[in-house]
Amino acid sequence: MSLEISPEISTITSYCRSAAESLSLAAILLDRHQGKLQQNVSQLEVEKKTLEDYVTNLKEELSQLKNELVESQKEIVLHSFTSNKKVNYLAETDEESSFASS
Repeated sequence: MSLEISPEISTITSYCRSAAESLSLAAILLDRHQGKLQQNVSQLEVEKKTLEDYVTNLKEELSQLKNELVESQKEIVLHSFTSNKKVNYLAETDEESSFASS
């Protein structure tokens, strides 16, 4: 008794082998793409951290500039107040000397 393989079974077997090879190739390609995608994700995480650090530094610089601006405004107000006092004092002194000389 010999086993005889029908042509249909032989064709189906050939299709299955071909499908298995295609799936194996697809799995290899997927692994490569997954590796590349993981590298891209890692690079993006590094860039994200760099940008976050940059934003943090900019916020710190902005805060420092705001503080410097507030201090400058205080100095301007103080200088203006002092100048006005001097002008008023000089005007009063000038008026008093005008009355004294007349």
